Amino acid sequence: MNPTAELMIGMSSKDAVGRFIEEVMPLRIGEDGPVHTNPVRISMKENRVVGMALNCQMMKQNGHWIAVEDSAAPLVSEEGEVIGSVIVFDDINESRAMALKMSHTLQYDQLTNLPNRFLFMERLNSEMALCQTTNTKVGLILFDIDRFKLINEEFGFEFGDALLKKISQRMKSELQKNETLSRHNADEFMVLVPGLEQPSDLANLAVAIREHVMELTTLYPEINNFSLSMGLSVYPDDATDGQTLMLHADAALNRAKTDVMREGFCFYSEDMESKFISRRRLYMQLKSAIAANNVIALYQPIVDANTGSLKAVEALMRIREQDDSLISPIEFIPLAEETRLIIPLGERMIQLAFEQLKRWCDDGLNIRMCLNISPIQFFDPHFVPFLLKAIDEYHINPKMVELEVTESLMLDSLQQVIRDMEQLREMGISISIDDFGTGFSCLSYLKELPVDVLKIDKSFVAQLSIEKPDEILVKTITTLAQSMGLKSVAEGVESLDQARRLKELGVSYLQGYYFSRPVMANEVRGSYDL
Repeated sequence: MNPTAELMIGMSSKDAVGRFIEEVMPLRIGEDGPVHTNPVRISMKENRVVGMALNCQMMKQNGHWIAVEDSAAPLVSEEGEVIGSVIVFDDINESRAMALKMSHTLQYDQLTNLPNRFLFMERLNSEMALCQTTNTKVGLILFDIDRFKLINEEFGFEFGDALLKKISQRMKSELQKNETLSRHNADEFMVLVPGLEQPSDLANLAVAIREHVMELTTLYPEINNFSLSMGLSVYPDDATDGQTLMLHADAALNRAKTDVMREGFCFYSEDMESKFISRRRLYMQLKSAIAANNVIALYQPIVDANTGSLKAVEALMRIREQDDSLISPIEFIPLAEETRLIIPLGERMIQLAFEQLKRWCDDGLNIRMCLNISPIQFFDPHFVPFLLKAIDEYHINPKMVELEVTESLMLDSLQQVIRDMEQLREMGISISIDDFGTGFSCLSYLKELPVDVLKIDKSFVAQLSIEKPDEILVKTITTLAQSMGLKSVAEGVESLDQARRLKELGVSYLQGYYFSRPVMANEVRGSYDL
């Protein structure tokens, strides 16, 4: 034996002389497995090279077992007689441990130590095959942590990671040993329930998990916008393969998140199939539009209520299809916000609008450019830097830029909203609140917010000559704006009578189809009739 072999076996060459090979290096197959015939015996008997079994272990002289791999070759005399054998072996404990670690890394989430979607898929397929023989079902529950991104942004990623661990622990504590909890995405978890007899059992488990997780709000009272949405699907009722079953759970989750009547809970149903396909097609259209520059900007004039002169335009996004038709924002904005594609779409709109504004300024048309900013884009940490960089690249005067945000923006992270708005206003950028009066209108918040313009929703303008309360409301908003030193814009003006009445009520600016529909840049006029 060489020194390395002596060290591995724990015996000197001198002590090994005269002993059976089985005494020097006892072998077995696997943990607590049967004795493994030493390859030396076989190589000498059969005059050939022999290797060990793949999971062979050797006992050292101190009684500890180690994983080894080896091979033995016969020693043959000049006369062709087998006179002995040479065995070469390696301690593969470290390499096997590394392999196990790599396998674990590939199959488990590093933060929560839960199975990832790949291992989950393996188990799902296995359970689906098994339930065909047991006449039972397999259930899936897909959980989504609502507004988790805002929690990360407000409290930091370290807090968010700790919260995810707490959530996973509470979810797992509600499960049986044969049920699998997996972390699928940053804020999504999926539960696999084999041997399901009734879908109602799946629903009961989902509710129990959510209730246990929601108890975290008592431990973390500062996260007041914390909630869970759930989508459920059942094999074989809802799908015949694992991938489709998971997609259907996702479709149910989307319905749970968008339909307030479902209170964050929804089973998959067949009517979701066509909607899911349509959503998927639209999603791919949006991604393609971003890549192929098929995002276009239309512009709707905003005129002075007293003179009819053009004061600003609102840039409105459209998606151009292959046949040159345009997809309405009513169709794609909700999906774009849900999938966060609204961020690259919004960035493209900023570029298009600034490019056109620069062109108008060079031609002597000095008007404000109003841009709708989604709350998702506003809270994106790259938004303000991107906006300021674009202003610099296109040589735009910030005083000619106005950002339109909705009242819903104030529901989350008010202090961050105020900080970002103040930073933008210090640059000279104006801020307007769109659809004012239809959402979360609150005078105390309005007093704190650094805004410049209140936009009166078109629903109030439409009933102006019919409903007295709407006229009173419009007058109240314009008076409020004037008292706070703000401007007001009435949206949805469709007739000359409406325009004149709004002027009498003190509205600063007017916008609507009476003046112009959203049009291409070359169709925008410098003045309009009043």
